[in-house]
Formats: sequence, structure tokens, C-alpha cells
Amino acid sequence: MNISIEQSYKNVIKYLLIIFVFNLSCKSENYIDRETKVSNFDFNEVFYQKLVFQNETYDGEREIEFQVINKEKYQLGEYAKDKNGEITKLKIGLWKTYYDNGQIKDEGEYLIGRYVQCCAGGYCMQYYNYKVGDWNYYYKNGKLKLKGKFGIMKFNTSTSCGGDYLKFGMLNRTSKFYDSNGKRIKKITDSMKLEFEKMYLPKYHAFFVPNSAKNEIEVVFIK
Repeated sequence: MNISIEQSYKNVIKYLLIIFVFNLSCKSENYIDRETKVSNFDFNEVFYQKLVFQNETYDGEREIEFQVINKEKYQLGEYAKDKNGEITKLKIGLWKTYYDNGQIKDEGEYLIGRYVQCCAGGYCMQYYNYKVGDWNYYYKNGKLKLKGKFGIMKFNTSTSCGGDYLKFGMLNRTSKFYDSNGKRIKKITDSMKLEFEKMYLPKYHAFFVPNSAKNEIEVVFIK
């Protein structure tokens, strides 16, 4: 079968366009490895460091958390301990939470991130949680709500030191949303993703909220 020069040219252009779109989509999700350091500061110069880290990974002691409400499991996971052996509110590793009927609500892995703030005595470390890897969320009826994949991205955050960079977990394009009947939701909005990406900061009664347009993490206080 003979293929015209014009048709061959069209096929080459089509192929190049596919490659271009693919590369463009990959570049828009600039994920980094969990061991990549992003802070502007030399951590050796930070006088106040509450937690033990080995490079970029929390390496301190842990405390198992198992709560029961109305005779049903509520949450199961581990909290990080500080250098004095005190239990923090920072989750680490695999966590599961449940509805009051015993049905699992969500499950996935937490990491502990850190960035540098200026305190009265000099540089001090600030800590927070973010999600990484595979996460599953469910409705109370047991149907899957979200099959998510969190990749780590680099964001800026405002501080009294002029700002710093930190790592944060963001849902990637392979994540799938479903309605309560199990039907896949095709049209995904930023607000839908943000509901799962934002992270609660118990110390400040606020949320870390990613703003992808500005490449910033904003602190939104709960009213």
C-alpha cells in the first residue's frame, strides 16, 4: 500500500504534537523525591530543632495511636515523639481513620515536612504533615470516593525570615474521583482536589493550603 508524501508529512506532524503535549503535561507536574532538600537554610544553623531527622526523613521515636468511639475504631496510626520523648500531634507513616459505623474513611501515608522560621532566639524549625503516595478515601456506605496518588512538590511559604521553601503532597493526574454510587466523576475541579490536599495545623488551628497558581503554601485560619 502506497502512502502519499502529504499523508506521511501529516503523520509526522501528528506524532510530534503528541510528544510535545506529553512532555508539556509532564513538566507541569514537577514532582521531587522525598529525600530532596528544598529549604533555603542550612539546618545546622537552626538552634531549635524539636524532632530527630536523618537527612530529610524523620528518624525519631513513635507512639501508636488507637482511638475507639462508640465501641468502634476511629483512627489508627503513629505520632512522632520529640527529642524529650513527648508525643507530638505530627502523624508519621501509614494512618487509617474510620466512620462511627466502623467503615474505613481513609488510609494512606503521612510524612513530616519542615521549614525555617525566625524566632526570638534565632532560626527555629517548624514542622507540618503532608501526604505522599497512594491514598484511598471512602464514603460512609463503603463506596470508594477517591483513589489518589500524592506526589511531592516544592512550594514557597511566607515567614518572618523572608520566606522559605517546603515540600507538600499534591494529587497527580492519575487520581480518580467517584460519586457515592461508585460512578467515576470525569470533571475534576481544583476545589475538589484541594479538599484532600490541604493539611490541618493543630498548633495554629489552621490549614496549610496550596496555591498552585502562585506556587505558595498559604495559612488559612479556621474561624
